[in-house]
Amino acid sequence: MKIQMDFDEHCIKYILEHNLSEKIMPYISLGEVLLWMTEHPDVLEKEEPHHLWTGGREVGVVLEMKKEDDIYHVTVYDVIPDDGLSER
Repeated sequence: MKIQMDFDEHCIKYILEHNLSEKIMPYISLGEVLLWMTEHPDVLEKEEPHHLWTGGREVGVVLEMKKEDDIYHVTVYDVIPDDGLSER
């Protein structure tokens, strides 16, 4: 099993433009993904994408996980800063 972290193209641009990389770092860790897999083992069995909202007081992050062959692609799909404005 492999886990690969990806960023949505528009999302990474938004993160960099708004200096959000330090704020989102705790929420895009491998530990966060493993906890998600442990709490929701059904995400390991299905091929369709699953979404996880995570975050704290300063920022929210939407992760999308999709299984392809033996690789779990975890994409940073959306970022919502504390002002509530989404990048999408």
